[in-house]
Amino acid sequence: MAIRVKLRIKGPRKEVKSIALVNSGFEVNKPKLLIPIKLAEKLDLYPPKKESKLRELEVAGGEIIQLIEIENIVKVRVVTSDKEGKETSATALISPKEKEVLISDLLTDKLGIILLKPGSGIWRFIDDPPNMERKSEK
Repeated sequence: MAIRVKLRIKGPRKEVKSIALVNSGFEVNKPKLLIPIKLAEKLDLYPPKKESKLRELEVAGGEIIQLIEIENIVKVRVVTSDKEGKETSATALISPKEKEVLISDLLTDKLGIILLKPGSGIWRFIDDPPNMERKSEK
């Protein structure tokens, strides 16, 4: 099992909720959210806008893929049944191949997500009580 959380994602004109995989192996230099094309369309981020850039990134297994990058275009927050986390800005990476929303390592930090037992899908917010355990979304 992995850790997945529900996100509220705001684009410049539209907002959606989506389940996202917390991926500590998604190492970047600034908070980034990888978004499949179908979700990017719902957020009105696809087709690409003039502020978009084409980027090549290496993914697991060493494969190089092309992604569309839009700097600081989305606002993201974690939503649970009892709490909404703090909102933070992120750069969107739009993927033609990925089917799941992925949260980068630095975005995980910004969202205040603490991975307690990744193999069991257990996490908490940084400001939750130390004994609190939250379960991964399905």
